[in-house]
Amino acid sequence: MSLFRQLWLAVIISTIIAFVGSLSISIWSARDYLIQQLERKNNDNATSLALSMTQQDKDPVNVELQVAALFDTGFYREISVIDPVDQVIVQRVQEHTDASVPRWFTELFSLPSPPGLAQVSDGWKQFATVRVVSHSDFAYQALWEQVKRLVTWFALGGVVLGALGMLLLRTIGQSLGNVVRQATALAERRFITVDEPKPLELKAVTRAMNEMVGRLKSIFAEEGARLDTLRKKVNRDAVTGLSTREYFMSHLREIVGGENFGSVGSLVIVRLTDIGRINEQLGHLRTDALLKSLGDVLYASGNDRHGQRAGR
Repeated sequence: MSLFRQLWLAVIISTIIAFVGSLSISIWSARDYLIQQLERKNNDNATSLALSMTQQDKDPVNVELQVAALFDTGFYREISVIDPVDQVIVQRVQEHTDASVPRWFTELFSLPSPPGLAQVSDGWKQFATVRVVSHSDFAYQALWEQVKRLVTWFALGGVVLGALGMLLLRTIGQSLGNVVRQATALAERRFITVDEPKPLELKAVTRAMNEMVGRLKSIFAEEGARLDTLRKKVNRDAVTGLSTREYFMSHLREIVGGENFGSVGSLVIVRLTDIGRINEQLGHLRTDALLKSLGDVLYASGNDRHGQRAGR
């Protein structure tokens, strides 16, 4: 697996872990808050209804009217008035509401509604117990809307994070590509430098590569100059500057018998007769100067003419 795929996989896994973790924490925090609110609402409403019944007549019609008045608001699953011997005096029950929440969501995140209990007094005696249970469907609806908002925001955040990650990986890829291109050019004995990227690690690598390229360029330049000097010493006569005998003869053999031999040509031999006596009369330095002058003339006669070469 390539480095970029590994980085992409790391970004995706990190994003998913952050998304799932944050979403889970948010959902369970909201769930606990809603359960607390349901419990508080049940207790408050049960206490309020019990207090209202305590202050009024306890006849069955009046009790039923008070229960119906509270129940008809539509937010309750059960409102019961139970006497001290657990006999139901009045009870209203509504099992379902119109909340549009998926069934799997309600099964996954249960929202129990703890019943609220309060005592109804009749003078110094206990008349009954009020039991109030609010519907959880509205809490499910609120939690479901909250989850949808969180998922939407996390999805947008994931898109933004993915775009930023793509730009970052593209920058890293370009920097690594420049280093690879520089190494390839170095293998081809081409010396190029690249701009240093902004990331510190890649900047250090690029700087080291540029410095290495500069040093190798200097080394190769020095070695090239040394080899050129050595080649001239080996292939050129030190006095006249013309090709040495061995180099000239190898070139002549290639022309006469090589694959690209010449069909037409001429060989001109120039000889200074009695060079020993000339050397005695003129001296070594002046004789060398004479040979150098003759070599320059011969070299100039064949210079810039393809296939012509002068040698000593």
